[in-house]
Amino acid sequence: MITLSINGDDFSGYVVSAERKHMLCRPVAILDIELDTNLPRDINIYEEVVFYENDTKVFTGYTQNTAQARLPISFSLSCSDVLVRAQDTWVIDQNVSNGETVAHWVGVFLDKSGITNRSLSSDQNVYPGFGWQYVTAMEAIVSTLKMTKYQIYADRNGKVWLTSTQRGTSADATISEYIEYERTRDDSWIRNRAIVIGHGDNVADKTLSNDYIPGETRAVVVATGAIYNAATAWKIVDDMLEEFARPMDVKRVTVPGDPDFEIGQTIRLIDSWSGYNELCLITSVISTYNAQQYTTELILDEKCINFWGWDSPPPEYIIMYCGTWGYGVYTSPNTGIGWSPTGLTGKYVYDIHVISDTEVWAACLDGVYHTITSGDSWTTQSMGIPVDQRPGEAYIETDLYWTGVVTKNSDTGSVFVLAGAFDNGGIWVYYKTGGSWSNVRLV
Repeated sequence: MITLSINGDDFSGYVVSAERKHMLCRPVAILDIELDTNLPRDINIYEEVVFYENDTKVFTGYTQNTAQARLPISFSLSCSDVLVRAQDTWVIDQNVSNGETVAHWVGVFLDKSGITNRSLSSDQNVYPGFGWQYVTAMEAIVSTLKMTKYQIYADRNGKVWLTSTQRGTSADATISEYIEYERTRDDSWIRNRAIVIGHGDNVADKTLSNDYIPGETRAVVVATGAIYNAATAWKIVDDMLEEFARPMDVKRVTVPGDPDFEIGQTIRLIDSWSGYNELCLITSVISTYNAQQYTTELILDEKCINFWGWDSPPPEYIIMYCGTWGYGVYTSPNTGIGWSPTGLTGKYVYDIHVISDTEVWAACLDGVYHTITSGDSWTTQSMGIPVDQRPGEAYIETDLYWTGVVTKNSDTGSVFVLAGAFDNGGIWVYYKTGGSWSNVRLV
């Protein structure tokens, strides 16, 4: 009934019991085996494992760890399917997308893991600029799939599949007799309001009536900078409302051992006692073998939610400006990755205000400067020295120092500059709207 091969050697006669778990929501399948302690040789880590139930191959993978104990004497072996190679591969180099497909990048990380037996297809792209570094290959794959409708798993032959797994319209098999059956429904899953917060001011918010929770509003929220378009945000809102419209409805059924059941299959489940008769998606398979029995437990219609779609392309890099103390203004055209001097050489810059990619104001120790050419050329502003002598205060005879926060009102075009005067001459605000500068004393 059970056949176990480790690196080509037959260990079938040493198997005491075995449990195999394959779950759509956790893509790496696990095989735990208890073996007779009188083994013909030592079992090492990362040996190839092939496991059969009823002469049908159900698992291909690698040994992961062993545990030998006394009182009672036992020998346990844990194995994982081929995707464990991606789980154990560390991606050190930087990888940056240029807009390739999801399947392309999953293939890149499987290549790094040495997994070549696979079938990958997708109709979604990873947006340009998205990157991976210092993660495992599996973490990179999971982050890539996080906003798609795709799942990844390895089949019984060790072939990796990237697919959109959902309930089919016809049954691969029918189950009407079973050892155990349980159906659990939970309305805490239900949401009738969905909110998606994307990059910038892209926000989509929608509420629908729901007969399962009359008079209540329950929200699900997704926030990610990967959504740049309002259309994408609204699509995700609609998808979530459809997904969360009904209660969680999970079925658990145990049948006599059957190696032909796999995750991703659609079955028709019939329970004559309750009258249930529906198509269901197999999301978990748990097979158990020991001297007493061989059973297969199926979990149906679990939720493995990914939120669907990021946008391409993202905004272009913005120009950043930095004022220095004695070295003028520096700019970075790539969001701070590299910097270069951009005028006002030798100036002590208190503050910078960026109006647009080309218009910038700079408040310096010796005056206020303005550019409309991204810093290629600067013009100094004739501000004038204010006169507002107060009792007991010395007459202002020295220049101002321009400490201020330079701001510009986008509606009126008015510019405001905060200045301080030497010799205890007070704090001033200078302002203008297209003409000459005026000033008012604050303190």
